[in-house]
Amino acid sequence: MAPMRAAVTGGTGFLGRRIAELLRDRGDDVVVLGPRPPSVAIPGVVTIAGDVRDAAAVRPAVERADVVFHVAGRTGVWGSRASFWSVNVEGTRVVLEAARSSNVPRFVYTSTPSVAGYAADVVNGGADLAYATAHESAYGASKCAAERIVLAANDPSIATVALRPHLIIGPGDRHLMPRVVRRAAQGRLRVIGDGRNRVDLTYIDNAAWAHLDAADTLGAAGARCAGRPYFISNGEPVVLWEWLNELLHELELPRVTASLSLPATRMAGAVLETMWRVLPVRGEPPITRFLAAALARSHWYDMEPARRELGYRPRVAMDEATHRTVEWLADAVDVEAIRRRPAGRRRAATRERADYYIAPSHDFTQYTKDYEEKHWSQDTAFNWRQDVPENLRVHVQGLPAAEFSRIAALTLPLVLGTIRHTMATVPRRGLPADADALKAVREVLPFDRTAIDEALLAAAPLEDAGRPLARLHDQLVIARREEFEARERQRLGLVRHGTTVRQRQTEAERAAQAVEVDHLARRVADIQQRLTRSETEARAERERLQARIQTQLAVLAPAVLRDLADTGALVRRSLRSSGVPQDERLRELVWKRQLRALKDIANHALVVEQSAIAPLTMGIIHYKRRREIQEAMTTFVNDEAKHSAVFRRFMAEKLDAKERIPEAIIRSGERYMWLARLLPSGGIFLAVIVEAIGAAYLEFFAEEAHMPEPLFRSICTTIAHRDEKRHMDLCAATYNELYRTGSRWERARNGTALRVVLRAAYGDKTNDHPLLQACRAFGVDSARPYRHVAARLSQQLARVGMDVRPDALLGLMDFSPASE
Repeated sequence: MAPMRAAVTGGTGFLGRRIAELLRDRGDDVVVLGPRPPSVAIPGVVTIAGDVRDAAAVRPAVERADVVFHVAGRTGVWGSRASFWSVNVEGTRVVLEAARSSNVPRFVYTSTPSVAGYAADVVNGGADLAYATAHESAYGASKCAAERIVLAANDPSIATVALRPHLIIGPGDRHLMPRVVRRAAQGRLRVIGDGRNRVDLTYIDNAAWAHLDAADTLGAAGARCAGRPYFISNGEPVVLWEWLNELLHELELPRVTASLSLPATRMAGAVLETMWRVLPVRGEPPITRFLAAALARSHWYDMEPARRELGYRPRVAMDEATHRTVEWLADAVDVEAIRRRPAGRRRAATRERADYYIAPSHDFTQYTKDYEEKHWSQDTAFNWRQDVPENLRVHVQGLPAAEFSRIAALTLPLVLGTIRHTMATVPRRGLPADADALKAVREVLPFDRTAIDEALLAAAPLEDAGRPLARLHDQLVIARREEFEARERQRLGLVRHGTTVRQRQTEAERAAQAVEVDHLARRVADIQQRLTRSETEARAERERLQARIQTQLAVLAPAVLRDLADTGALVRRSLRSSGVPQDERLRELVWKRQLRALKDIANHALVVEQSAIAPLTMGIIHYKRRREIQEAMTTFVNDEAKHSAVFRRFMAEKLDAKERIPEAIIRSGERYMWLARLLPSGGIFLAVIVEAIGAAYLEFFAEEAHMPEPLFRSICTTIAHRDEKRHMDLCAATYNELYRTGSRWERARNGTALRVVLRAAYGDKTNDHPLLQACRAFGVDSARPYRHVAARLSQQLARVGMDVRPDALLGLMDFSPASE
């Protein structure tokens, strides 16, 4: 057979890539179209980045082609009708029209057995199996509509065929089986139904070869397959739960034995689907009616029509397909890591990020520059050329003897506490291989103690090796947040242009929004895929590095412990004397502890700014009938984003520090969305409180008596006086105009909200909290920030009709003057 020119849409995905590889291997010329360049290029294959809904991107891929394999599509059990319809139906129309206008004679379409649905058991389903009259998933409905379009297009100028491969497994699968294995490893998988249902599976090579067989058959004059659909599988149905348990056994995972009845699971799916539609819940429901039916009912199909009319034959038998799939999953899924993670627990609540520009919700790289150039006048632009550590060194060196003794008496106990803790843990656990933990040890040692520097040098390769993964983790967090916000706007009928959010008005805007959401969903999937692959590739190298570094650190640990013991003895002698001696080593330790304190204060400022973004974003999205509120709060969200970027730049560029953003802050946006929908007045009241607390915090550290470092002080001054005052004014005015009634219900509701927020914000501020320790390191009584916040918050509450004295607010913060 002469080589042909083939175009493959979705050619960077699981099935599309394998089709392209097989075509290349047999000598065909191949062009693939994908939403983005593949993370790993396909040698010998031309790749075009483009969306199947974009005719301008599709035409170059299909022109002069002998056959088009239209594999691209959105898959999944959950999502809006618009998002599936946009890609699977409208995208198919675009590709089909491009093929027809380019005189492509053959068109092979990748469909799915879901077009027939799973309303009842399907046993040896054949060509006479009708389309489902009603679909319980947008995916099945969209693929059904697209298949009808493709088959109806069959005519003498273009021969079309639709293939329905069922449950594709094998190497390269990043979604179906890895997801099942992860759920099983976490103990979150259940048998649905009686566990005796038989299903067809399709090995990836067999699914790909079926497409080549169909294309070759279509090339013959009067091909019987033209205009018809065909089920594709391995032709060896398996008892689903028995097969899955055998696979889990091969992976040394426990078998799935717990079960749920199909009626109960479908009822649960209906409830969860309703919740996911009504409430602002991210991701997809744990179970849907469609998924429950697919897992509980039999669905296997007659392969004879495909064998007879397409020349299809499975090249890889089911036993070998299972074996290869197990080998792939053993490498692709870190089963041990999943098993070690406690069931029902998320990842650690706090994680330091390698890139200071990356926020928990957005990438604010450009914001820092924009903020100074566009939003602040030149007279307040910051002097970034300042050397912050040197600023603090000059401050400490210039302290009068009496003032130095006072501050050292507050600071050195903090140093001694760190020394004691380190000396207690190192003999048991060894020196930590984590660079940040080693830097924390260096902060309590004078510069003339060099063993810790050798330890940092030894650990550096491990930190370098982890940076690419850290960047991918951050990109995934950002992408998921952007997708969540885009879906919220789509659900609420809003569109965003630049920094303006308004009501959606045209079908073109609806279509563009669907494209945006789908693009973001694909971006999330792509990043997740790259991250999983990178983690697998990096695991062995990381383990090798860790073992080598731990050996080096074990050699250095005794010297580090001696340095810690000597420094601890020096600090204890100094604290026992009548006044702290003017020892240069002690001044160095005070300077180092203040530098550490500034990192903690700057990080807390970042957390404060991130906290404010959630209620303001809530105002943008949910107050769509109040255009003036939307516009003002959109501006304020941009303000807070730029504030966050400034603090990030300060921490990384001036302090070589990484941020610590609590998981609670990252998740707070979703909680505010719930509140805004159920109780919009309470949502705006929370914005009043959060803005007041943030402004008070920055105002406190804008005073020289509390913050000797001039660059950080100038940042706090500018934000507090230029922006936060405007934010507080708008929040108070909005609440007063729309929601203030003076009723008993209002007072009770606001009193409860105030208690909850203050306990959440300050209930953890015990004496060992980094923020309060940071205050002491600068010689500031830890009661002072509490009092300042209480005074400013009392004033702001008075503006919305609440008379709460500062002492009462201190009580809600779990603070009282007697506890000083």
